Amino acid sequence: MEAKKILTAAVFLLVGLALGFGIGQLTNRPADEEKTDQTEVQRLKEIIEEFLPVEPEMFSINGRVLEVKADSLLIETPQFHPLEELPTEREVLVSGNTLIVQRTEKDPEVHEKEIEEYMKLEEELIESGAEPEAWPTAPEPYSETKINLEQIEGGSRIQIEAGQDIKWTESFTASKIAVEF
Repeated sequence: MEAKKILTAAVFLLVGLALGFGIGQLTNRPADEEKTDQTEVQRLKEIIEEFLPVEPEMFSINGRVLEVKADSLLIETPQFHPLEELPTEREVLVSGNTLIVQRTEKDPEVHEKEIEEYMKLEEELIESGAEPEAWPTAPEPYSETKINLEQIEGGSRIQIEAGQDIKWTESFTASKIAVEF
């Protein structure tokens, strides 16, 4: 019985020493290890910037409608880049010049036919030597129908375009609002 008590005390002593050593290693790190961690963080930031470059300007943004007001929307936008903290709530002002549309997904067969026609036209334009800037835009997989601000519902996903850089802006006037299907 006495040997069992001694063995138990020895086990607890060893566990205590191991825990103390481990905690000591975590909390009493030398300065050169901290520098190594800072260097590693900087290296990770550089890798992120290389593969996910920071956009200097933004003229459109996607989001979710939080609230519809008489002449504006309150929207929630996702963070776009892990190294930037852009506003996540924005007020989108609607003027008389703002185009508001509802996007509706096209029938896949109709869209496929439009793409085929566009590809033929593109080949003709290439053969004729036309400058790419003069080419028509490719067909979209959706159609757009004009709607009013009052027809937008909370929770709707939207894409907003502006005639100015809105990257850091919390309130701006939209040139176009497209409600996603």
